This record gives sequence, C-alpha cells and structure tokens, in this order.
Amino acid sequence: MIDNDASVLNELGIEYLQKEDFSNAFKYFQEAARLGHREAKYHLANLYYYGEGVNVDYGKAVLLFKEVAECEGSEEDLDIANSRFNLANAYYKGEGIEEDEEKAFYWYEEAAKLNQPSACFNVGRCYFTGEVYGQDYDKAYKYLMIPANQGMALAQYMIGVLHVVGKGCDKDMETARYWLNAAAEQGETNAIQALESLPEIEENEARIKEEREQQKEEYKKHFKDVKEYSDPMELADMEIADIYTIGEVLNEEEYDSSLDEIEMSNYNQDQLLEAALSGNRKAQYLYALSIVDDNPEEAIRYFSISACKGYTKSMFTLGVCNLNGLGVVRDTTKGLIYMAKAAKAKNKEALYFIANYYRENKEFEKMESIYLTLAEELNDEEAFANLGYCYFTGSELTQDYKKAYYYLNKAHEAGLKEMVSTQLGVMHLFGESIPQNIDKALELFSEAASDEEPNAMCYLAQMYEHGKGVEKNINLAKEYYQMASDLGFEYAIDKLKEFE
Repeated sequence: MIDNDASVLNELGIEYLQKEDFSNAFKYFQEAARLGHREAKYHLANLYYYGEGVNVDYGKAVLLFKEVAECEGSEEDLDIANSRFNLANAYYKGEGIEEDEEKAFYWYEEAAKLNQPSACFNVGRCYFTGEVYGQDYDKAYKYLMIPANQGMALAQYMIGVLHVVGKGCDKDMETARYWLNAAAEQGETNAIQALESLPEIEENEARIKEEREQQKEEYKKHFKDVKEYSDPMELADMEIADIYTIGEVLNEEEYDSSLDEIEMSNYNQDQLLEAALSGNRKAQYLYALSIVDDNPEEAIRYFSISACKGYTKSMFTLGVCNLNGLGVVRDTTKGLIYMAKAAKAKNKEALYFIANYYRENKEFEKMESIYLTLAEELNDEEAFANLGYCYFTGSELTQDYKKAYYYLNKAHEAGLKEMVSTQLGVMHLFGESIPQNIDKALELFSEAASDEEPNAMCYLAQMYEHGKGVEKNINLAKEYYQMASDLGFEYAIDKLKEFE
C-alpha cells in the first residue's frame, strides 16, 4: 500500500538523516512526502530550511511546515508541534513568507498547546513580560513550567522569579531557590544574580512587613470607627453640619482666590489676625497654625472657616485634628469627610492619606488611581517614585517594567535620585524593557552608592566580584561590600564572611 511504502521511505530517510547523509535523506523524504507522508514533509521542510542535501529554500520549507502545522495532533505528534513552532519563527522573522507578528504568535500558541518546549517558553515569556498579550502570570507560570521541567535554564530562572514574588503561583522562597539553583548550575547569569540577591530580598520583605504592621496599627486608630465606609472618597460630597461657630462664611465660589497669592511669610500674628478677620482664607489658615498649640479650640474655628471657603490645607488639617482628637472631640467620620474633600480638591497630603488608606485595605487599584492623580495631574515627584517602585516590584500593582521605567526615570529627572537610582540601575543591568546598558547601570549604582544606598553598593560589589560589564576586581568588590556592611546591611555582612 502507498501508506506503507511512504512509511518505509520515511524510515529510510530518517536512517540517512541520523548518518548525516543528507542527500540520500532528502531523496527518500521527498518521495515519501510526495506520497503524502506527514512526518516526511516535516523532515523535508527542515532540509530545505537548513540547506542540508539541497539548496536553502525558505519558501518551500514554509509551505511544508504549514501543511503539517495545520493537521490535528496531540503532544505525541512532534512533527506537528515542531512544524507549528517553525512556522511561527518563519512569520516572526519573515523567512520564506511575509513577516507577520500576529500570525507568528498565533502559531507559537498553537505549538504551545501541544507542549512544544520552545513555543511554551516564547508564549510564557510574553505573558511574563507583558509583550503581545499583556501580563498574565498564571498563564506565564503554566507555559514556562513545561520548558523548565525539561531543563531550559531561562525558563527555570523565570519560574524561580515568579515564586519569589508570588505571581501565578505561591510565594515560596524554598521553591524559588530550587529553580534558581537549577538555572544557575547551567550558567544562567540572571539566576546567579537573583540567588545572590535573595537574602537581601528576604531582609527587605521582613522590614516592609514590619513597617506595614506598624502602619496598620496606626491606621486602625483612624478607621476602626468607620468600617461601614468601603471607600472614603464616597464621603467627599457629604455636608458637615454645626461646625462653623463665628462670623458669616462665604461659599468658595464667592471667594476671591487671588487673595491666596498675597505673600504672608513676614506677617506677625496680629497682621495675620487682621487679614483673617477681613476674610482671607490663607490668613485664617496661617493664623490658626500660629495659635494651635496655645488655643487649639480657637484654631479649629479658623481652620473651619478657611475650609468652608475651599482652602484645602485647612480641610486636610481639620481631617488630622478630627481623626486624632486634636482641639476637638475625636470624630473619625468627620475627619474622613474632611480628608475626602481635601483629596477631591487635589490636596497632596490628603491624597497621600487616602492612598495609604487604600493600601492598608489592599485596594491597590484605587491606590494606583490616587498615585496617578498625584503624578499626572499634580506632577508630584514622590508619586513618580512610588508608582515606579510598585510597577517595578509587582508587589502591589501588576508588574510592568515599561511603566516602571517611565515613572522611575521621571522621578530621577525630578531629582529624587536617592529613591530610584538603584531600581533604574537594575533595569539597565538586566535589560528589563529597555536595551541592556552596563555602563548606565554602573553610573546609576555609583550615584545611589554615593547617597549611602546599601543595595546599590551590593550591586556594584557583585559586578566587580563577577566581572559583569567591568574588569573583575575582588578587592573593589570587598570595598563595596564593606561600605554596605558598615551601614548594617545583612547581605553585605554575610558576603564579607564568605571572603574570610
């Protein structure tokens, strides 16, 4: 029968292929393919693609890969899985067919459905980084685990990273170490660097956890009485009754805001009172500040009048006073209303307060929205840094290196170098969303180290210890570890012990 003859011809082709007798392999695969043998078509396509036993012909290779790729198959059908992967590569590179990224990733996914390791890696990496599909750590973990189990070092590294941050899988440092070690044993540089950074990461997480617990207790004082409010910003339009006790108060619309531009830094208390009594809301706020320690009740009255006229600093201050019972009977609800009103009016301190409230309650999307308001509408440098850090670590917001670089760079340009230079250095060092630039990484780490940032000192030490982008220099590495050690940085202290 034809099928049997085709199978015999294919087997003969495989025998010659194993002997690297490509001319005879080509002859038998070509005849078997002519008789419709699917696996022979796959082998013949490879010979055309690599120019083995025949001249290179990407066009014929692609046509054959496409024929096989379009067949129904299962994990056992390696010829179908590999043809789909090779067809994806052809579309991606524009070899033998017009370049088409959309079709390339379609065929990568089709190959990945049959657990083709390289295709699974490509698809998993795209879900990991957010290229093409957008970030989806669950899918990244699912696809990357296949090549990781088959020993692909870069996939093992990425699986390790996912376990470090707890994205798409359980946060588990022991499992993370297992996969990072597996990749490092194969010489994967990123994994080696990650393993060296794990003690520092664990130390930072422990510190952050402790800070969060302290912060949690602090915010509990403010929010335990208002559990019925799921979102403090919903309070922004609520009226506050019976709090204005002196004088006739004008609405904000009737107030001449140009009065706020009057320079009052040299006014004494009597001058501030005179301006306050004349109706200047800025003067009312400043006068209240000047008497708050000696006469808190009177200060509250002036803060209240100023707030009623829309002066956001007074709104924020009244929020603080009511939340903490300063000069007034503690009233958490009223305090939150003031905070919400001030935040809605774009007062920076109030916006940060609300952002911290959302963080405390793990409403990270709402926290992100507040930070974006601060960054994009108020051009707030610290908001740039906060957003950049959150996008960089992926601990509270979805990890997004492009956004991380954008906001970290804006913070750096705004002068907050000590806050962001290390993270930017890491991105340049590993080429996260930007072209790798070792010289720039070295510059940024040096900049941060000069501000006594121990993480940066350790990155510099690692670069000199391993000769990454610089000439290997163990003595200089020790110097940087010593500098970080002198600041009490545990990772550096442990590294110095290794050199003893």
